[in-house]
Amino acid sequence: MRFGETLGFGVLGAVLFFSVTAQALPQCQNHYSRIRGKDVRFCVQRSRPELPAEIGEPVVYFFHGITGNADSWKGNGYAEALDILGPEENMPPFTVVSFDTSATSFFSDRNEEKAGSRAYETWFVREFMPYIEKTYQVCAERRCRGTGGLSMGGYGALKTAIKYKELFSFAGVNSAAVSPFNVWNGLPEWNEYFGRHPVGPWRGHALLQEIRGVFRNKEQYDRNDPVLLLEAIKNEEEAPRLYLDVGGKDYFGFQEGYFRLTKVLDERRWAYDSFFDPHGGHDIVQDRRWWLIRFFRDQVLRSAL
Repeated sequence: MRFGETLGFGVLGAVLFFSVTAQALPQCQNHYSRIRGKDVRFCVQRSRPELPAEIGEPVVYFFHGITGNADSWKGNGYAEALDILGPEENMPPFTVVSFDTSATSFFSDRNEEKAGSRAYETWFVREFMPYIEKTYQVCAERRCRGTGGLSMGGYGALKTAIKYKELFSFAGVNSAAVSPFNVWNGLPEWNEYFGRHPVGPWRGHALLQEIRGVFRNKEQYDRNDPVLLLEAIKNEEEAPRLYLDVGGKDYFGFQEGYFRLTKVLDERRWAYDSFFDPHGGHDIVQDRRWWLIRFFRDQVLRSAL
């Protein structure tokens, strides 16, 4: 009964959502997940709410940062930027969907459990995406489906789009939490890393323990490492188009993971979009969010060709 009621309200919400004109703020509601056994909050915003929606509108799934949630899309200024840029730059219509997981989900099934409250990856691919596609009638094809994310969500957006390359044609991220090496590498290597960056050893090791709680061993992390997943793709046409940026003074040192990933792309001479600010910190999102949305625009236009 609960699932049916939630689906009914979801369809009604979609009808109301697409009938409102010039609505600046994301529209949020709950989806009851049978896989996770709980309500999951999500928010939806269109780039051009003043225009009628069409079946199959391109869609971007936005992954939140550490301690974030579905409201991170709005809280970090993306919703405002999209509301401004949409009509100002005559952007094509597309839909952005943000959603809750947990503070340190890393958008992966904890210990590779495919069911339960922490089966974040299985839930997203097998249940949440089909629900959004049915309820909002957005794109259900690779060519017009992408991911975006910030920090931990940048890792999630990259990992998901590359791992499920048959489902996504692009991924755009700000300050993505790409690791410089496997999270189960020895502590001396990690001590050197934390010593190079503002996060320092105390906070760094606390975060490392959280991540190791998600990935139970070296092999599991390798199966979810965006860089190794990208290396496993043989042809450029099979890989999602990427945008990524980072600051040279990132609090967590994510510039090291950025260069590790872009090295793979450069060695293969694959096309991608990027921005490195040598003086920028982890908060470069305040400026680069505008460019991330423009990247979404460009990919939506490519999908129409």
